[in-house]
Amino acid sequence: MEKGAKNPQSQYAVFSFLAGFWRQDFSQAIAQINQPTLVLVGSQASTISKTDKTEIPEQRMNTYLKYLPQAKGNQISGRNVLPYESTGEFVKAVSEFLLTIN
Repeated sequence: MEKGAKNPQSQYAVFSFLAGFWRQDFSQAIAQINQPTLVLVGSQASTISKTDKTEIPEQRMNTYLKYLPQAKGNQISGRNVLPYESTGEFVKAVSEFLLTIN
């Protein structure tokens, strides 16, 4: 499994996502990340959940910011694949973030 994750030609990430790997609680591991981190959320982001719980983009970003001690958050246009959906805004947000950590 680890070998497949390292091979960019494999579909490991897709299979993990579809298998529900993303549903695990990673909050404790995330809280240990001390590097500056940028959280970008799409303004049309939607929740992928088996429950009826809905989550607006601001809530999603705030959840990440709660656990990431060195994080900054920003919301840009798009839904879930922001580098493709909003390339210009994505590049601008990442560039501005990089300038703050150098």
